[in-house]
Amino acid sequence: MEQLKTIDRGIGFALRFLAAGALALLMLLVAANILGRAAGMAEIAWVGEGVEFLFAWMVFLGAAELWREGGHFAVDVLLQALPQGLARRVLRLLVTLCCLAFALILGWYGLNLALDASATSPILELPVAAWYAAIPVSAALMTLASLRDLVLLVIEPAAEGHPAGVPVQETASKC
Repeated sequence: MEQLKTIDRGIGFALRFLAAGALALLMLLVAANILGRAAGMAEIAWVGEGVEFLFAWMVFLGAAELWREGGHFAVDVLLQALPQGLARRVLRLLVTLCCLAFALILGWYGLNLALDASATSPILELPVAAWYAAIPVSAALMTLASLRDLVLLVIEPAAEGHPAGVPVQETASKC
């Protein structure tokens, strides 16, 4: 179990690093283009495509990391209104199953979108599928996180009402 936690933390670090790196590179490209134009140089034609590509990957990798950490917005009024025990566990199980279903559907449609894309970008002539690939990759990571949450819900001791070491508020906000 400790190895799985280490892998999970490694995935989280990689996602944060890649999303932050994409943001930093995106900002550098935009700043270089602005400074170049201010200095009287011509606009760098491919910067727009680079920014779009980096933005797509930054958003979807960031979303996968938020999903993994349970950082997305959630309304847990019903969960908090239920007493500790079976009712809460059942609700959390249903929410986790809905999250898993959403991730699988997103992955399915995202994969189809990426596979069906035959266009290329106008300047760099890169396949547009490289932009769309962020969707199924992110959805696959979200699916893995949802499966992890599902396993934790099933194997946790019934008396505690939440996975070991994770407060109910954090697990309630998954996806």
